[in-house]
This record gives sequence, structure tokens and C-alpha cells, in this order.
Amino acid sequence: LTLYYDNMNYLFLHKTWDEASGAAQLAIIYMDNGERHDDPQKIRLAEGEVYLAMAINGREIQCSWSADGEKYQNIGAVYDTSHFSDEYSRYGEFTGAFVGMACVDSMLHRKEALFDFFSYRAVEDAIIE
Repeated sequence: LTLYYDNMNYLFLHKTWDEASGAAQLAIIYMDNGERHDDPQKIRLAEGEVYLAMAINGREIQCSWSADGEKYQNIGAVYDTSHFSDEYSRYGEFTGAFVGMACVDSMLHRKEALFDFFSYRAVEDAIIE
């Protein structure tokens, strides 16, 4: 699950394979004007489905996950939404901020991900200060 401004500024909550533990895990990559930051919190996953979410509340973004789609737990830091804007971007590569899904196999270029659904809900009357 990604909040994407451009290739230099994005947030990527993802399921990956951890060679050291021999298990799947959740991790967050945060690109901040071209500098990669790996959130130190990782969640080891059991077999089965996983649900990912990002909640934007004013100028804050919080990632979360769930094994059952009902009970969500926060993961990672709270990120600043202003970092996904024209004013913040050092390189001026405007795309506008997007939310979306991605699958990356940077090693063998053969893996795929299966997504059952994607849901986006906006709070139309939210006030951002």
C-alpha cells in the first residue's frame, strides 16, 4: 500500500520476505526527498491474508494492519502529510499525491501479488489546520 508523491517522496507499507527469520513480515519504506528510511518496526506475519491500511488525519498519516480485516494495529511512525506536496519536494517532480497498491519483485522480476480489494474513503467535512 503506498502514498506516492513522486519517486523521491513516498510511503510504502508492504509485505516482504525476511531471509534471517525465514518468514514474511510487514515493513515500511519512507522516501524523504530521495533519502530512504526503513522504519525500525517490523511485524512478523503468520501464513494467510493480511489487510493493510493508511489513515490520514489532518497532517498525520498512520499505517496499520490486520490479520482478520476487523481489528487493526498501528505499525511504524506517524508521518507528516506535508512531505507529499509541491512545497516540500526538493526536486519539483510534480505528480500530485496518490494512494495505491503496488507489487515489486526487484530481484527476479517474476513474483506477483494478489489483491482482493482496494477501498478509499474520504471524510468530506474534515477540517485541516
